[in-house]
Amino acid sequence: MRKIIFLLLIAFGLSAKGQIITDTEFKKYQGKELIFKKNKIDYVQSALKLKELYSLDKNNAITRSIVIDSVSKSKNEIYVEINNWFIHSFNDGKSVIQLNDKDAGSVIGKGYIPEIARNFMDGQIVNSWIIIRVDIKDNKFRITTTIQEYELPIGDTLYKWQPNECYPFKEGSFKKTTAQAFVNSHIWSQIVILKLKDAILKGVTNVDNW
Repeated sequence: MRKIIFLLLIAFGLSAKGQIITDTEFKKYQGKELIFKKNKIDYVQSALKLKELYSLDKNNAITRSIVIDSVSKSKNEIYVEINNWFIHSFNDGKSVIQLNDKDAGSVIGKGYIPEIARNFMDGQIVNSWIIIRVDIKDNKFRITTTIQEYELPIGDTLYKWQPNECYPFKEGSFKKTTAQAFVNSHIWSQIVILKLKDAILKGVTNVDNW
């Protein structure tokens, strides 16, 4: 029941803030890197397992990169598809494109994910900021996702934490909540990577049929 409630909250947040990821896409994700107990994600154990896939960068953010090569497209063609995806996906007030440098072959977007985790005891919610960077060369590209920070709004105050200050990188009083934030940020990142990869390889829209 809690999983259903949480997914409904995620769906409301995403639909209100833009359609980078839909509720259906989030619910369908069943990555082998996750640990399930009684058909529900074990957030604490999954966070420990996921810790091995990520590393802390020099800014203490959580970063992961994948490289896709042997792509039958030029640097310029890949760049066009990446721009199409960002334009279609980053269309709300908070998720923005921070850098778009065609010559350097880099596009960077900053995604805002509201209510990525919730403490069911006191009703507090956690939001997440995730950086998506794509570096481009002829016939290949690299996607890097960075879980930059979590934020917790309490009244008129907005508290912020870097991932290295939270579980599983550090024990703390918000262990279950920050484990949930980390795991769900990972799921969000994985879906974005799959969608972006698919958009680059297949195109966002079929512009040839007109």
